[in-house]
Amino acid sequence: MLMKFESFVPKNLEKRQEELKRIKEREKIELKELALQLQKAVDKLKDVKNVDKKEKFFIEIFKNVKIQIDNNFTGEIIFIDNNQFSSKGILASYNVKDKIVYVSYYYIWEKIEMLFQLEHSIIEKILKNYLNKYFDIEVEYVEAET
Repeated sequence: MLMKFESFVPKNLEKRQEELKRIKEREKIELKELALQLQKAVDKLKDVKNVDKKEKFFIEIFKNVKIQIDNNFTGEIIFIDNNQFSSKGILASYNVKDKIVYVSYYYIWEKIEMLFQLEHSIIEKILKNYLNKYFDIEVEYVEAET
């Protein structure tokens, strides 16, 4: 005997939708708080002195950025270049969920590569170290983006 099935509707659907809405709102608030924290870290970069050439290069790039949350609330924080070194103005983005920082290949990665004659893995380690040190964010991986 065959039975006709109606479409499945989970119990407490309205309650689940409300909970999902609260979670998304909480994530937006946390993202805004992180963006504020990062902007404060940017402001502190202007006071950093007595560092080596690689660290100085990093600081020079990031000391004038503006921190912005991705408009679509995808969980990304964007480092916008106030000096407009790049055509789009985006020097880097931080995917909070995956803990990945994407840096501009042309304006950051390639310049480090040429100025300091470093290999890919060393550049990643240096950038990861400075991002952790100056922005106090957990970074699992740094990747160049064109």
